[in-house]
Amino acid sequence: MTPPSQVAGRPLSAAAAAATLRAWLLGPARAIDDTGDLLAGLAVRLQAVGVPVWRLTVHNRQLHPLLFTRAYYWVDGKGTSQVQRPRDVEGTNFFINSPVARVFAGHGPARYDLEHMVAPREFPLLDDLAADGITHYAIWPLDSSEGTAAMAFTASTRQAGGYGKRALTILDQTLPVVAPLIELIQRRLNAIAILDTYVGHHAGAKVLAGSIHLGDGETIEAVLWYCDIRDFTALSETLQRDALIDTLNGFFECVVDPVQELGGEVLKFVGDAMLAIFPLSGDSRARRTAAQKALDAANAARRRVEEWNTGRAGGGAPQIRFGIALHAGDVMYGNIGGDGRLDFTVIGPAVNRVTRMEKFCSAWNTALVASAEFVALCPTPFQSRGECALRGIARPVELFTPA
Repeated sequence: MTPPSQVAGRPLSAAAAAATLRAWLLGPARAIDDTGDLLAGLAVRLQAVGVPVWRLTVHNRQLHPLLFTRAYYWVDGKGTSQVQRPRDVEGTNFFINSPVARVFAGHGPARYDLEHMVAPREFPLLDDLAADGITHYAIWPLDSSEGTAAMAFTASTRQAGGYGKRALTILDQTLPVVAPLIELIQRRLNAIAILDTYVGHHAGAKVLAGSIHLGDGETIEAVLWYCDIRDFTALSETLQRDALIDTLNGFFECVVDPVQELGGEVLKFVGDAMLAIFPLSGDSRARRTAAQKALDAANAARRRVEEWNTGRAGGGAPQIRFGIALHAGDVMYGNIGGDGRLDFTVIGPAVNRVTRMEKFCSAWNTALVASAEFVALCPTPFQSRGECALRGIARPVELFTPA
């Protein structure tokens, strides 16, 4: 329900209009969980009380390893859209020479009468907006609860003469209530980003859903994907600390991306090793597809490491060799640890087996080994290497390498 625009045939005063907008923001709008939806709802209500907005934007700094901002746009007649800006945009002229950068640097609100400003205007964006028919552009910092300008809000109009005093007063009195709602939405996005980064997307979703108690979890069937760098101990003795960290990060970038791109979940890094899963569910065709994706991720990781090694060779850096083991089985997927410190991961005999299997990559000088359980699911042919004794496993197991 949009707010009334008039009382007894007269437009609402600026104070009354702002009050109706704040009532919506403090009431029904609190249930909105998307910044774009919030922006669209606010735009409709601003127009209803006589604020001639044509374009609204929110620029929100991110606590995210890859993103600098999320920008939300509402344009009259076109709806809302979102643009994610990567971290390196902060150093570009596109950002540096923008009103948003000015706000993020700690400056206050600004208003630009584009009808009477002569080109070239202060920022290239203003010339672009003027060419699009914008007559007035205003920007405000939205302070976070920590008191920092982590957000910027802009409002543009195409109305001849721009915004009047009444419209700007309504915006000035309304926006302080907008800020905490956007911050609440952003805090959830931050939590999701942090959990995705540190525990994985699926595990993070379970934690957000309330799986935060010791022992919370479920038994699932999955392909287990385990890789490990060969001779890493010797490598760590020869490389300087920074070079060693760069090497690990370069290697993990090569192996993490294929796993995630093909639907796997990276669960943990253990020194120079990585454990991931590809959950198995559905009919036999879906299970075969998941197993094939795990194998495809392994092959893609091998190719990427080969390409990475080629670049390293040109700089005289040591070549990195590694092995991958693939196994399928039941695991407990959930929380283990102590009362005050938990780890959301997988445990069970299948995990023990896949980590022991990988050692045969080095013994056989091959990049990949697989168990009989995995080979039974995967449509790609493998060749048997016979039964092998795994450390700590009572019975020998049959292992395979690519045919």
